[in-house]
Amino acid sequence: MFIRFLATEGLLSAEQATALEEQASKASALLGQMMLRRRHVSLRQMVELLQEQASRPQMRIGALAVEAGYIDQTTLDRLLQEQASARAQHPVDALRRGDLLPHDSLFEAMCAYIKMVERPAVRSAV
Repeated sequence: MFIRFLATEGLLSAEQATALEEQASKASALLGQMMLRRRHVSLRQMVELLQEQASRPQMRIGALAVEAGYIDQTTLDRLLQEQASARAQHPVDALRRGDLLPHDSLFEAMCAYIKMVERPAVRSAV
């Protein structure tokens, strides 16, 4: 939502916003989603893993997938590395490090966005 806010305010182009949103989608990818997208597990297998995780909440989904034989440890390690590297490239970090927005403009936009989000909803009198 923050990225769309920046585009609405004219601080980013539509193309820049779309690229950053795609990056955000990758950054927030859950391991289960990654395993499904890459077809390491079927939907049925994922449901089984989630049911098992519900009964053993201390276990992580990746460890359960290895235990069930759906993926091997090497695949899990690779997926976790991809997940960590995607998170390291969060779009706000890209904005902060890159040259899309001057730092002052980014800071001001973040303040304006926070004020907008925290603004109490106005109740209509009926």
